Amino acid sequence: MTRSTVGSLLVTLSVVLVAGCGSDSPSGPSSHTLDLGAVISEMSIGRVSSVPGASTVISMPSVAGVPTIVPSACTYSPALQGFTCPTATSAGLTFDVSYFLYDAGGHAESQADANTTASVRTVVDAKGTVTLPQSSGLSGTVIVADHSDMTMTGLLTSTHTLNGNGTSHYELTVSGTPSVHATIDMTTATKEVVFALQSDGSNPQWPSSGTITTDSKNVTDLGSIGSVTTTSHAVITFNGTSTATIAFSTSASSTVTTCKIDLTGKTSPVCS
Repeated sequence: MTRSTVGSLLVTLSVVLVAGCGSDSPSGPSSHTLDLGAVISEMSIGRVSSVPGASTVISMPSVAGVPTIVPSACTYSPALQGFTCPTATSAGLTFDVSYFLYDAGGHAESQADANTTASVRTVVDAKGTVTLPQSSGLSGTVIVADHSDMTMTGLLTSTHTLNGNGTSHYELTVSGTPSVHATIDMTTATKEVVFALQSDGSNPQWPSSGTITTDSKNVTDLGSIGSVTTTSHAVITFNGTSTATIAFSTSASSTVTTCKIDLTGKTSPVCS
């Protein structure tokens, strides 16, 4: 089994995981009322797994999109000063979600208010074990631990800005000849991803600017072949259109790969 085969398995894994949950595609909230569910959905773009094509370019497994969050089903905790949502499960993963509301002064709020709620923070943890589909006599599992912490500010203005960070740990075990064991650790930084409402008050479909940066370390043990360690770095840049750019580099090569990714998910990434 070659390293390219391992990469193919990881891409397959990302498809399985993404297919395991309901859609949480970004959609903007109204400029006149505070649709908290829509705001939280809009924030999903900050997770790499919600950016169509990104996981394929990076050759990384991606955690499935978080099941749709219904704010009315979440309970406010005075001790937490935030809301905890019912635990959800999908594709072998368990999702724990909480969110927090703040006014312009940064004070916690116990309910959403279009006149006072200035920002919302979401914390999402996904854990579990996913079984890989059998292919060419191979079988395997991936242990997943994924954490994201995102904050959307500017809810009282016409410009919403998303910032946050995340960490992911994956442990891949594949039976075959040779057997494969790989661990992947990734950090994500979402910075100044801006949604500027249009002049007529309607919501933008795509972020007008901002970046998502990932750094990862992959340690792969290919049975008797030995262990290989690689690192990678990727930056996704938004420009207000349905096409974002991702620049990807790895310690295994001196080449920087630049790809155009279709945010609608209708076409595959085009790289050069």
